[in-house]
Amino acid sequence: MKKRILYNFWGYLSNRYEISAPDGNASYSPWIINSFIDHGYDVFAGPIDRDKPIIDKYGLEKSFSTFMTEDRIKAYTNLQFVDLENLPEIDILLLEWRFPTIYNTIEEEDSSFCPDLKIQNKLLDHYYGKVKIVVLDLDLNFSLSDKIKYPDIRCISQEDVSLGAPIESLLPEMSIDITKIFSFVGNEYKKMIDISRKVDYVSNKYKGLVHFYGNWTREDKKPFRDAYPNIVYHGRIGIGEFSEAMSDSLVVPILGTEAYRKRGFMTYRIAESLMFGSIPLGFSDFKNIREFLPEELIVDMNEYEIDIERKISYLLNQTYEQRVELRDKVAKMIAKRFSIENFYTEVTK
Repeated sequence: MKKRILYNFWGYLSNRYEISAPDGNASYSPWIINSFIDHGYDVFAGPIDRDKPIIDKYGLEKSFSTFMTEDRIKAYTNLQFVDLENLPEIDILLLEWRFPTIYNTIEEEDSSFCPDLKIQNKLLDHYYGKVKIVVLDLDLNFSLSDKIKYPDIRCISQEDVSLGAPIESLLPEMSIDITKIFSFVGNEYKKMIDISRKVDYVSNKYKGLVHFYGNWTREDKKPFRDAYPNIVYHGRIGIGEFSEAMSDSLVVPILGTEAYRKRGFMTYRIAESLMFGSIPLGFSDFKNIREFLPEELIVDMNEYEIDIERKISYLLNQTYEQRVELRDKVAKMIAKRFSIENFYTEVTK
């Protein structure tokens, strides 16, 4: 009998047209799924196929057209979505850890209710103590109380394992039409200190050349927009729009929470900046940043204004060939870090 894994994630595998939701699953989840398929597993997913409306409207090819179409279609079409009332026998439960938010703790009758936490709790109630359970903690939110409640769960994060497609096979042609200095794709979640220290100066010096993509256009973000008026704000975008957002940008700044910086917790955004045509820019206050980036792409926070100007000038004056060479240098540095085979080994050992 084939081995079975249930991989529960709350995101999208497709290009996510016409849908407003902040997730990056399309960048790494297909390779998690395909890795288990290639090792002979049946792969199950949570009960809701969030990509189905997109695929019904646009078809498979267009829904996965942004990059590595065949591999992403393979992952999606081989998934088996479960019925929570009739769960299958499995060998491993792999959970992308969900935690309480304002949307998954409100009344279910509310139109804004998100069932991610409810689904996770049902899976835990059914499988805990019966099968191997591995938590993938992508937001550093598997708390001490969670560890006490579920002592037999193995928790891993991107400090411990690597995720994603083979970086060097995804690199597009670089653009020489630079119209932005910074492009940041993400929301403000606990990143305000980083934004204040690392973006404010650049947005004031290079007015209109710093672009933010995420929930920034919502009415409740108006105080932020007023505080940082020289940033150009855009709404949320799907993976199909990442290239448009990044490819004409000089760099993509690697911003994070205080916990991310102190622990050296690097998300897949660094790889996405390469995948979608730009180059990542790091900062010296991020632990172990030199494991990911060369010195020419690390801003010294002890002399921030001097060094950020130095870095911007250096990058703006590169030839096309030099920019491609630098991008390839970063790709080689992080290629081993983002090897999906290492992730498979960690989950199954």
